[in-house]
Amino acid sequence: KRERQEYRFDIQRNGQTITAFYTGAPPDTFKDEAEVVLTGTLTAEGFMATDMTAKCPSKYEEAPPNFSKAQ
Repeated sequence: KRERQEYRFDIQRNGQTITAFYTGAPPDTFKDEAEVVLTGTLTAEGFMATDMTAKCPSKYEEAPPNFSKAQ
């Protein structure tokens, strides 16, 4: 089991930057430079995440078309 840690992310959207905070055990697939999905609440202090999931691009890439011919 992974140890609980505190994370701080700067999130940009539409030219604005806000700070997001998460305290907890990171997902098994979390690594530096990974994209994450945060779930939580936007407050005056920033975005307080209650859940963090690491995005794995290879899982979400479109499958190559199947060009095999039926025989």
